[in-house]
Amino acid sequence: MTRPGVEGATCILCAGWLAALGLSWCALWTRHGELLASVRPWLDLSGLLPLALLCVLRRAVPAAVLAGILLFDALPDLALRLEPAPDAGPGRRLRVASANLLFGNPEAPQALERVLAEEPDVLLLLELDRRVARSAPRLRERFATVAWFPGPPEQWEAGTWGMALCLRASGAEGRARPLVPGALAELEASWRSGAELVVVRGLHLPDPSTEERWQLRERALRVLVERRDWDERSIVLGDLNLTSHSPSFGRFVRATGLADTRRGFGVQPSFRFPTAVGDLEFAIDHVLVGRAWRTAARRTIDLPGSDHRAVLVDLAEAEPRS
Repeated sequence: MTRPGVEGATCILCAGWLAALGLSWCALWTRHGELLASVRPWLDLSGLLPLALLCVLRRAVPAAVLAGILLFDALPDLALRLEPAPDAGPGRRLRVASANLLFGNPEAPQALERVLAEEPDVLLLLELDRRVARSAPRLRERFATVAWFPGPPEQWEAGTWGMALCLRASGAEGRARPLVPGALAELEASWRSGAELVVVRGLHLPDPSTEERWQLRERALRVLVERRDWDERSIVLGDLNLTSHSPSFGRFVRATGLADTRRGFGVQPSFRFPTAVGDLEFAIDHVLVGRAWRTAARRTIDLPGSDHRAVLVDLAEAEPRS
C-alpha cells in the first residue's frame, strides 16, 4: 500500500474508533452505547492499530493524542490492578459466593458441588432448574437459612428459573422481594453480628440485549436505590449484568455507598461470550460491600458447563464501634 493509501486507511480507522468510543461514553442514554461500554477493554485494544500506524507515519501529535485517550479510557481497569489491596484487619471473616449455574446446564449438579466445596458462609445460586432443585434438602442441611424464588423448589415447574440465597448464620431471616414486573425478584437476608444488623441482597438483573430489557434493568436499579436502606454493613452479590464501564454501575455504587471488592485484586472477569475469534470475557457478577467490610481475598472459580465463573470473596468485618 502506498503512503497516501496508508494515511487514508489510518484516518478511517481513527475516525471509526473514536466514533465507537464516543458512543460508548453515551451508555447512560443509549443501549448501543451500553453494549460498546461492555466491550471497552477490547475497544481500547483495537485502538492500538491506528496508534501503531500513526507511529509508522511519524505523526507524533495525533499519535500522542490517541495514546492519551487510550490511557484515559483504560484507567478504571488499570486502577483495579494497580491500587493496593485493602488492609483486611483482624475482624470476623465471612466467605461470600455468587454462582450462576446456567439454566439447563447438564453439569449443574457438578457445578453446585464445586462451589459448595469452597464452604461459603453466604451463597447465592442463580439460574437453577427443577433438576438442580432436587439438591434442596442438602442445602437445607448445610445452611441455617435458605431463601428461594419463586417459592419452594418442590413447586417449581419444568421452565422455572430459580434462585436461592443460603446462609450459615444462625438466626438469619430470608425472603424474596419483588423489584419491577418482568424482572426476577431480589433475595434478601439479614442477621445479627454482635449488636449490628447485616443485610445481604442477592440479585439477577436483566441483561441489555434488547431495549425493553435494558430499560427493565434500569428501573430495577432505581428501585434498589430509592426503596432500599443501605448502611455500612450491607452486602450485594449476584449477576448484575453490568460491567464497571457502565455508567449505571457507577451511579449504583455511588448512590448506595458500596465498594467494589475487586479493588486491588484486578478485573476478574466472570462471564464468557464466545465469538468466531475467541471468547470475550466480562466482569458482570459482582460482590459490593459497605464500609464496615474489607476484602481479604477475592477470586473466581470455574463452574462445569456454565458460561459464568463463580465469584468467591473473603470479607473481614471491622471491629464494632465502641
